[in-house]
Amino acid sequence: MKSHTIVLTGYDAKMAPIGDLTSPLMLQYANKHGFDFHCTRNLDADSAPYWQKIWDMTHLLKTSPAERIIWLDADQVITNMDWTPPWQRGFHASMDWGTDATTEEHFSACGMVICSDMLPILQRVVLCYEMFKDADFPEQSALRHVRKNGPDYHTSWMKTHPRRTFNAVPVELCPTAPEPWQPGDFTCHLTHHPVERRVQMFHEIMMAQTIERNHAEQTPDDLLTTAPYSNEPSGFLPGE
Repeated sequence: MKSHTIVLTGYDAKMAPIGDLTSPLMLQYANKHGFDFHCTRNLDADSAPYWQKIWDMTHLLKTSPAERIIWLDADQVITNMDWTPPWQRGFHASMDWGTDATTEEHFSACGMVICSDMLPILQRVVLCYEMFKDADFPEQSALRHVRKNGPDYHTSWMKTHPRRTFNAVPVELCPTAPEPWQPGDFTCHLTHHPVERRVQMFHEIMMAQTIERNHAEQTPDDLLTTAPYSNEPSGFLPGE
């Protein structure tokens, strides 16, 4: 039987230009697979928006029948509607996208699967708020800290997957990415740029996917219709 899964995202006014584009795709994905969808817009003004995902995931695992949560940052574009995470237990994230990420401890919090058995670990992360609230990526730093400094089972339960599982970034935005986004990847992470550039990249991806989909659906007769034969001189000699 399919687990009770929630697709979860959230964003503030600063990220609204991209979040308002990506969240409908997340809803479409959730509906396709029979998942619930939650999008948090009323972020706590007194704390970093990054922390909202930790509080939301903890709250949902405590108060709802959810067996797992798929968290996606607002700048994640779902580019493969068919893929679903296979895991029913544990914590699952991807290696951070940069070349400085060299070990499994260097995972990213931009996309994650958190199963219900991870609630105790999330509660430990919540307790790290004061320690990491001023870090550049506070929730990611706290998650890494708990994995590294907790009991041994934290390491075995908190799995780090290859970058392209949840953290595939396009070369157009991150030319040095060692494992960049490719067609067929679950998501494309539009990071490391002003929100306006991320919006532009979103539309470029959508346009490319539309062209690819239309091409795949064409029949040989369609191709003849869209590229009719012409007996007008082409300006080229045979064989050129």
